[in-house]
Amino acid sequence: MAQADNTGVKIERGVCSGAPFEGLATVEMRSATLRLVIVPERGGRVMKVIHLASGRDFVNAGAGGKFDPENGIYERITPTGRVGGGQSADRFAAREYAVVAEGGRLTLSRSEGTIRVERTLALDPRLPRLRIALDYTNVGDAPVKTQIFPIYQFNTNADRSTLYDTVVFPDSTSPSGFMRYPEVTQEFHLERQHGWFFQYDRRSRECVVVTHRPNDPSVEGTYAYKVAPFLHMVVLGSETALQPGEKASLVTEMWFLTAAECGEPEFYAPFIGDANARALSAALAAERGRATVSGGEAVEPKVDAAAACRAPVEKPLATLARVCWSGFYGDEQKDDFLLALTPRRLREVVAEVNAFRPDALIVHGGAHNGLDSEYAEAKRITACAQVPVHFAAGTRDSLDTFEKTMGATYRRIPVGPVSVFLLPPWARLSAERKATILARMKADMAAMATGERGVIVCSDPPRIRQADGTNKTVAPELAALCAETAVSLYLTGCGTNFLQRDGNATVVGGADLCERGTYQIVRVYRDRIEVDLAKPVGGNFTPVVRRPDSRDGGLPPGETRRADYVFAHFADTQLNDAQADAKSAARSLGDAARFAQLIAETNRLQPAFLLNLGDIVEAGVRDAPWETYRKLAAASRCPIYTAFGNHDASTDIYARWTGEQPLRVQRAGPDAFLVIHNDAESISRGADFSPEMWRRIGELAAQCRGARHLFLVSHYPWRDMPGRRKDMLDFVSAQRPTLWLAGHTHVLEWQWAGPTLHVTANSIGWTKEGPSTAYTGFFLNYVYPEKVVVVYKPLYEDVCWSVEVPNPRNPR
Repeated sequence: MAQADNTGVKIERGVCSGAPFEGLATVEMRSATLRLVIVPERGGRVMKVIHLASGRDFVNAGAGGKFDPENGIYERITPTGRVGGGQSADRFAAREYAVVAEGGRLTLSRSEGTIRVERTLALDPRLPRLRIALDYTNVGDAPVKTQIFPIYQFNTNADRSTLYDTVVFPDSTSPSGFMRYPEVTQEFHLERQHGWFFQYDRRSRECVVVTHRPNDPSVEGTYAYKVAPFLHMVVLGSETALQPGEKASLVTEMWFLTAAECGEPEFYAPFIGDANARALSAALAAERGRATVSGGEAVEPKVDAAAACRAPVEKPLATLARVCWSGFYGDEQKDDFLLALTPRRLREVVAEVNAFRPDALIVHGGAHNGLDSEYAEAKRITACAQVPVHFAAGTRDSLDTFEKTMGATYRRIPVGPVSVFLLPPWARLSAERKATILARMKADMAAMATGERGVIVCSDPPRIRQADGTNKTVAPELAALCAETAVSLYLTGCGTNFLQRDGNATVVGGADLCERGTYQIVRVYRDRIEVDLAKPVGGNFTPVVRRPDSRDGGLPPGETRRADYVFAHFADTQLNDAQADAKSAARSLGDAARFAQLIAETNRLQPAFLLNLGDIVEAGVRDAPWETYRKLAAASRCPIYTAFGNHDASTDIYARWTGEQPLRVQRAGPDAFLVIHNDAESISRGADFSPEMWRRIGELAAQCRGARHLFLVSHYPWRDMPGRRKDMLDFVSAQRPTLWLAGHTHVLEWQWAGPTLHVTANSIGWTKEGPSTAYTGFFLNYVYPEKVVVVYKPLYEDVCWSVEVPNPRNPR
C-alpha cells in the first residue's frame, strides 16, 4: 500500500519483475525528481535511481533496461564487521534487511554476528538529492575492528553506465585546484576536509555528485579511480575498533544532476559549507562549459621537436615510430571519453612525427569496435602525417573489416636497412592462414639484402614466461622464425613491462596510447637497434631498450668507462611460509623461486650490494616467512640491505630480523643513502609522517649535506604515500637526491621529481602487471661521479632498458 506524508516523498510496496530478482518484494521511494527501487531481500539494495524528468536510470545507465545483479547501492561487509570486496554467501549484500518507513524516510537494517547495520535513505522533496545515513553498531561483547567504506560504483563495464568523466576536488598537486582525469587507469586520494567529488558525462551533461560533511572524523579521505572498465567513487572511512555497544556513522548525500539543473552553491551549502559549495559549483560549471565530445575539429598542436624527441647520440640509419593502442572508439551507442580522447592523442602523435620526421609511422591497432566509421577516422587523422603511415591489425580489430578498409593484415614494409613485417594477432588465425603468412614471410626474408634485419609487429608474443620461470609458447611458428632468421626486433603488446629475448629477436611490449599517453621510437644503427620504450606525448624522457654489452656488472649498456660501484635494488619479495603458500597461491606462487633467481643473477653480475625496498615478507608477525627470507638471502655473495614495508609488521620485528634501523643513513664511499619510513605499525596499511618523524628525517638529511650523490630510499612511492605527499616533494626539491627508490605498488613506474628520478620497482614476490605473475625484475644502478646509469633487467632475460640520470648536486 502506498504511503506518503507532508514531506512530499511517497513510499510504496511492489514486486520486482524481470531477472535477476523476479518476484521479490520491492520498496519504492518517489519525490518530485527521483524514484528509487529497493530490494530488501537482497541486502536492501537500491537497484534503481531513476531521474523522473529524463527517465534516466543512473545505476544502470546505458544498459538498455537490463539490471545487473552487481549494480546498486548496498553494504559489502562480512558479519564480523570487516569490510571486504567480492561476494560470498555470508555477506550482508545477500541477506534480507528489515524495513521501516517513517516521515518520508526509509530505514533498512540487519543484525548478524557482531554487527548491526542501519541505512536510512531520505529523498529531498524537490531537489534530485538522496541522503544516505549509515550506522554500524557493535552488538557483540568484544571490540570489533572495522571501518565505513562505501563504494559508489556506477559501472562502466559492459556499457552499463556512461558516467565516465570524473572530477575530483581539490588535489593539492593540481594547479587549477581540481583535477579531472580522462586516463584509463588513474587514482586520486583526497583529503577529507573538502567533502565532495563528482562524475560527469561530457555528452549527456549529466553527473553524480557525492558530498560528505567536511572533516568528518569517520572519513580518512576519498578516492576517485578508474581501472578500465571500472570507475568508482569511494569514501574511505577511518579504521576503528568499536567497543561493545559503540556505533560508527557516516552521512553522505548523492546528487543526480542532468543538463537542465544548475547546481547553484546554495544547493550544497547546508551540508558542506559555503566555501566548498562555491568551489563545487564552479568546478561543475567549468566542466559544463567545455566543448561536447562531438563538437568541432581539433587543431593540430604545435610541437617543439627538440623538446618532444631526444636527440640521438649518432645519426641512425633508419627511424620508426610505433603507436600501440586499442584503436579508435566511435560507437555512438557505447559513448565514453575515449570518443574524444583517442583522436586527440593520435593527432598529437602525428604532430610530433611531423616535427622530427621518422622514416615511417606504424599505427598498431585501427578500431575499438571494428566499425567502418572508426577506420575512416583513423585514415582522416593520419592523412595529416608527412611521413608514410602503415596500420597493423590489433587485438580489437575485425580482421575482415580491417582488410576491406585498411589493406592486407600481412605486409612487408621496407625501411632503409630493415624490413618491417606487419602481422595480424596470431592466436586468432586458422592453421591454414598461419601457413600462408609464414610461407610469404620466409619468401620475403629470403629476398632481403645481406645485412638487412627484420622487425616483426604482432600483438601476440612468441612466448609468455610462467611464474616458475618456464615458457608457455603462444606463437610457436613465430618463435621458430625468430630463432632461424634475421629477426632483430619483435614489437608486441602486453604493456611496457614485457621485455624478453626469443632467438635472435629482442621482444618489446608496448602500452596503449590512450592508457599511458606514450608511444615508441625505434632507431636502427649499423651495430644495434635501440627502442625508446615509452616516449610520452609532449616529452622526450624515456628508457631505452638495449641488449647488455657486458655481463660483469661493471659496464652499463653503451658505456666504455667502468662505474665507481654498482648496486642493485628490488622490492616486495613478500615471502611466505610453506603452509601459507599452499593456501594462497594467487599471492604467493613462485615467491621463493623468483627471489632465488634474483640472487643467482645478481651473484653473476657482482654488484657491491643489494637493496630490498620493503615488504620483505607477506606477514611479518609470523617467524616462518622471516626464516625463509634469511635462508634464501644467505646465498647472496654481496650484502643485502633493506627498508621497512607495511607488510613487515612493526619496526621492532623488522629490526630484530634484519639487524637494521628502519630510519637511518647508510654510506657508500662519498655517497649517502637516506632510508625512511612512515609511522606504519600495521600489516595492512601505513600511516602519516608524525611531527617527530619529520624532525628525525630532517636531522638525518642534515648529515647528508656533503654527500656526492644522495639516494632516497622508501617503501612507499610518492603517489601512494599516506599523507604529506606535497611535503615529500618539497623535501626532495630541497635535498636534491639523484634517485628516489620505492616499491609497494607492485607496478613498474618512473617519473621525474624535479631533477630527481623517482623509480618504483615491481614486485619480486607478486606482480600486478604483465601477462603472468612471472614478469618482474630488478634494477642495476651504475654510479659515476657526474651521473647514475639506471638499468632495469627482467628476471630470466638478458635484455634491459636503461636511463642516464645526471647528478643534481653537481650539475655540469
